[in-house]
Amino acid sequence: SLGLYNNTEHKFLDFPGSLQRIAISAKGSPWGINSKHQVYRHDGQNWRRVRGVVATEIAIGGNRVFAIDESGKIYWYDENKDYFSFFYAARAYKIAVSSDGSPWAIDQRGRVIHCNQTPCKIIPKNALDIGVGPDGSVFVVEHSGDLYRYNTRNKNWKKIDRAPSNARKVAVGPRGRPWLIDSLGHIYASTFFKRKETRDRQIAARTRVTTSKTPTFTFKKSITFEQADTSVIPTATDLYDIAIGTDGSVYVLPDITVGGNFYYLFDDATDKFKQYKHIVQNTNLRSFAVAPDGNLWLIDETNLTVYQQLRQGNNYKTHRVSGVTTGTEDPDIAIGADGSIFVVDTDGHLFKYDAGARKFKRFGVTCFVI
Repeated sequence: SLGLYNNTEHKFLDFPGSLQRIAISAKGSPWGINSKHQVYRHDGQNWRRVRGVVATEIAIGGNRVFAIDESGKIYWYDENKDYFSFFYAARAYKIAVSSDGSPWAIDQRGRVIHCNQTPCKIIPKNALDIGVGPDGSVFVVEHSGDLYRYNTRNKNWKKIDRAPSNARKVAVGPRGRPWLIDSLGHIYASTFFKRKETRDRQIAARTRVTTSKTPTFTFKKSITFEQADTSVIPTATDLYDIAIGTDGSVYVLPDITVGGNFYYLFDDATDKFKQYKHIVQNTNLRSFAVAPDGNLWLIDETNLTVYQQLRQGNNYKTHRVSGVTTGTEDPDIAIGADGSIFVVDTDGHLFKYDAGARKFKRFGVTCFVI
């Protein structure tokens, strides 16, 4: 199971996929190895299989990707071929990559080696795990659980006294700041790294789980609901619909006929709903959804007109759906994480928005709204 740490929310967000080893590129894209020792990389949309090695470890640095196979051979990723090619027979079992693109590793005898030349040279130190930061800083965890940093000038190792004494894994971020996992699975951060996080949930939502066909575990979770503060909404007892964007934003749509002149957006800072935008006037809106770009799409049940919010403002573009308006069901609209937009008319007919033709087309199945 994967988690992406979000500085704004101070927690790990679920990320689709099942990996046993993971590495992160300079662009923030994850690579990893699944339970079948297959390598996958995330292209910003989905997981892609990369062939050429049956891998046990993977590392990235200096825009280069390296992996280790079961025999300890090191392979490098050829971007032009989208394939791993043989690099060096190091008998390695742990690997990290420096900012200059040269791999560091721990061999099967526990020795630290640096492969910036052939053959790889031994750096005197026995270690359990190794991590190299984008600034070139090298850290290792000893079998005792102590953390050490390599001094490239003096060619020696310095113990980090304030680090947990039962460390097992180390990864290094910008400015030489390490993160650790201890023997109990606890995560320790020496600092947090600022980055652009606005698309975290969107990328996770549209990612298909292809890294492993069978989940590594299942879990159950009890959900506790808390009543949200709707005091700002004049007609909070007459709410027609609720929608959640891929970034976690929550919106509600009130009944315009009894005084609801706004859509409302939940404010995490105050734990209350606040006025968002003016509702489209002279309409009978009953359902709406949020697109991945944050714009609302709403449907009028009277004439099946769909209103597309522009630039998250008070202007809208209209689309007509050539469906049944006299059926027994309320119309509905839904938007997928990939931006696909569907509408159900009052008779259960399904329509999909064709962005190229800029209109809704009959999709071929009959549905009903629950």
